[in-house]
Amino acid sequence: LQWSAAHVLLRGDNPYVAYLNDSHDIILTQVPNYLHLLYFVLTPLGALPFATAALVWCALNIALGIGLGVYYSRLANLRWFGTVLLVSALLCSTPFRLGLSNGQHAVFVLACATAAFVASSRPWAGAPLALVLTKYSFAPLALVLLLKRQWKPVVVASGVLIGAAIVFSVITETSLVAAVSQPFAVSKKTVGPGAADFMTALVLVSGLDHSDVLVIVTG
Repeated sequence: LQWSAAHVLLRGDNPYVAYLNDSHDIILTQVPNYLHLLYFVLTPLGALPFATAALVWCALNIALGIGLGVYYSRLANLRWFGTVLLVSALLCSTPFRLGLSNGQHAVFVLACATAAFVASSRPWAGAPLALVLTKYSFAPLALVLLLKRQWKPVVVASGVLIGAAIVFSVITETSLVAAVSQPFAVSKKTVGPGAADFMTALVLVSGLDHSDVLVIVTG
């Protein structure tokens, strides 16, 4: 749960610098290695005590999980029994349970991705797409829209992310160049190779260090 970074940002401080300086403000394993926009969106959680924020986040993810299950059931033209089975399978699945217990935001990002693709013909779809792009593992989804020649949401999303970075640099009194580079500096320090993912395959094929490939892919 990215509570620490949102909490630090609410004070006007830089959560990336806090982590890089080993500040005790970053608790547990709440590494702030995502883009600035996410922490602005999570500031309502950052304003709450951590225990309360965790409960609210848990409830929100369960609600989003149920909503996504129902929505995709309708897309598949499932009847009520099939919908119940699909939603139950989602809520019982290991990825969902682990994400919920760790406070991760993959379900939240999936909801944003769903909204972005459903409304991809409209420019405002760039807003939820921008939230998708804050999580680097979801970023390749933007390529799908580009291949479909739906440029407007991608352009809007880019503008939203750039705007968030500018506001972040002003609030935290950080240079824009430093503000843009700091998420990658945190990722370079903390994100290691996986076991069977696209990033790891690039590392093996290119011979580059994992952190260098991370910067190339996300930047």
